[in-house]
Amino acid sequence: MNTQGKMTDFTPPPPIGDNRPPRDLREQLAEDRAQTRHDVETLAARANVAPKKITTPADLDAVGALVKDARALWKRTDGARTIAKAPYLQAGNDVQSFFAVFLDRLKRIGDTFQAIGDDYQREVDRAARAKAQAAADAARAEEQRQRDLAAFTTPAEEVAANTAAEAASEAAYAADLAGKAKAADLVRTRTESGVLASARTTWKGTITDWDALNISDLKPYIKREAIQSALDQAIKMGIRKINGTSIEQITRAMFK
Repeated sequence: MNTQGKMTDFTPPPPIGDNRPPRDLREQLAEDRAQTRHDVETLAARANVAPKKITTPADLDAVGALVKDARALWKRTDGARTIAKAPYLQAGNDVQSFFAVFLDRLKRIGDTFQAIGDDYQREVDRAARAKAQAAADAARAEEQRQRDLAAFTTPAEEVAANTAAEAASEAAYAADLAGKAKAADLVRTRTESGVLASARTTWKGTITDWDALNISDLKPYIKREAIQSALDQAIKMGIRKINGTSIEQITRAMFK
């Protein structure tokens, strides 16, 4: 309360050096906005005895007055909320702007060198897969060569050639597996300082042709709230018929 006995919108915390502990914000609001609680409780008491169905002009008058007063009190209460919240919003903005300078700079540094690392690891991954593919091709070629030798040699030499062919086949299979390994397994490296450099492969989709895009394919993955928002926007733009929806006029009471 101020010296005139009027309700204040905000009670500042004790000054620095004050021995009093800071009050809990909810307790502070409850004390500073006691009149708001009283006004809401008073209106709620009127609502409890107000007619729940309009059958007479007196009922309409009571309901209309209650709606008007509730709307007006809501506006005043929302204004008080805005005033009470303003110092905290400003403090939050000040903290945000202070740290944003550092965070933005760190993000630029991280993103720049992340891109450098991505390029390197992609090249390592490509080279490893190419090496594995070359090894598999060479092993399959050796297998075929040994099979061909087995057809034109002595029985003893045929056994040796077939054994070498089987070994080459197994080598080709192993090389194929190596070439199909995860990127993390192909490029994982532990640096001298102890940094573990690895990689992760993900899938990313990009819309390249809006006209060709079939929204139905994405419908299972779109939140209903987003679809409802799109429907509301379409109605505002004058659309009155959309398959699978009900678009109708709704009449509401107005009190002034």
